[in-house]
Amino acid sequence: MNNVAAVSGPRRLADFLRERRGAILDRWEAAVRQLRPAQRLRRPALLDHIPQFLEELENFVGDLREHRPAAPPEDVPRIHAVERLEMGYELADVVEEYSILRACIIEMAAEERAPAVRSNELPRLHRAIDLAIALSVQRYQQAAAEQRSQLGAELNRERTRADETLADAQRRAAELEAVIESIPDAVYIGDETGMKRINQRALDQLGFDSRDKLARDIPTLVSELQIRDAATGKPMPPEEQVFTKALAGETAVKEVIVRNKKSGEDMVLRSAAAPICLGDQLIGAVAINTDITERIRQERGLREALEVSERLGGVLAHDLRNPLGVISTSASLLQREALEMRHARIVGRISCSAERIDRMIHDLLDYTRAQKGGGLPANPRPMDLADTCRLVAEESELLFSGSKVQVSVEGNPRGEWDPDRIYQAVSNLVVNAIRYGAPNLPVKIAVRGADRDVTVSVHNDGPAIPLEAVGTIFEPFQCGPSAGTSRSGGLGLGLYIVRQIALAHGGTVEMTSDDAVGTTFFLRLPRKR
Repeated sequence: MNNVAAVSGPRRLADFLRERRGAILDRWEAAVRQLRPAQRLRRPALLDHIPQFLEELENFVGDLREHRPAAPPEDVPRIHAVERLEMGYELADVVEEYSILRACIIEMAAEERAPAVRSNELPRLHRAIDLAIALSVQRYQQAAAEQRSQLGAELNRERTRADETLADAQRRAAELEAVIESIPDAVYIGDETGMKRINQRALDQLGFDSRDKLARDIPTLVSELQIRDAATGKPMPPEEQVFTKALAGETAVKEVIVRNKKSGEDMVLRSAAAPICLGDQLIGAVAINTDITERIRQERGLREALEVSERLGGVLAHDLRNPLGVISTSASLLQREALEMRHARIVGRISCSAERIDRMIHDLLDYTRAQKGGGLPANPRPMDLADTCRLVAEESELLFSGSKVQVSVEGNPRGEWDPDRIYQAVSNLVVNAIRYGAPNLPVKIAVRGADRDVTVSVHNDGPAIPLEAVGTIFEPFQCGPSAGTSRSGGLGLGLYIVRQIALAHGGTVEMTSDDAVGTTFFLRLPRKR
């Protein structure tokens, strides 16, 4: 009886595999869990195709007794090998899984003393597992080679992209360097630790031989450069430097004085700096220094020359008025006497010349006032612009013998203006029209009143103003070719003063000129400023 009990259990190996499948899988799982890659897998992923392999193994082993043609499992080991490769298994781990499966089957059959352990089906079991191992090794190595090839190709593509990116970055860096070097001004790029990139112009401007001397922290660099405020000449503390402000996120512009280290000469620089940001992060600053030393020198010279010219003009005009007054008074007294025709003409020419000189003196004085700033003074009060134009017309006809001046009025000509200044402006326009107009045709003054302003137009039928003179005609000391030397004699300040008078009243002066229709000046004045 004992011998019968000892050999109880499935006699066929195929039956043993089928009846003990669950226990075999549990035992296999417990043993396989000792492998490193298996420790992190859940049960379904760990078992993978092993249950299917056991089922096909049962069929292959059982087919021996039933005399049916059968082939050992081949597809499952191949698929299982690829999936284990993708899970990070080493080849030895895959082989070990099958070795553990074989051991679990043999050990369980031996422990149960099942007859199946002595079954003639056992060699087929070993054959199937050995074949599974061989197929797994073959497919694993093939898949690993394909994976390595793909990774190599991807690595080559990444390397190519990296090389292209590097080449593009190097090209852009070279282009940026070329741009910086081509800028005629000094360029500085850096951060708190010092200047990281500067052009040759910056070295020449400061008198340095090496860029290394600028690669120091900003306070040290500022102290060595001894930067001064161009307005005061006093040293500028580091916190007031435009580069320091740019490092704090500000955009700053300042005129400063810097001494060249080599020549020892002071330069006036216009220093402009701005922060450099990468997204929301401040990473540095850039500054551009423009040498304006020569410009400042020229401006100073022009100011000094202008001041001398203004003083000279003012003194000259003031000192001429006294002797001119004597001449005018004397001529006026002589004209009251009963003089011979020849002497009367001489006295008349003296009186006309004195009038022209007086006009020049007034123009010089007005020019001096305008150049000092603030424009010409004006004292507005109610007046009739038409009356002023008629007065100018009458006096101009007397002053310029043979000239004819016509006046037309349309609308309301009244407003609040300075009578003396308006007389001066209209007189300048009329005198200008007589000098440059056609001698045998009249000068026409038209007064046109609108709702808010009044326009005085002065027209002559002379030749058009040359195009090259149009842009500067209202500038001081601009004289054009006159119609005759007997009518010339101005300083070229008349139209300039007209414009200043217009500005003093909040008005404008404009001009149109054409050979076909002549030249017209338009003086537009608001009725009340």
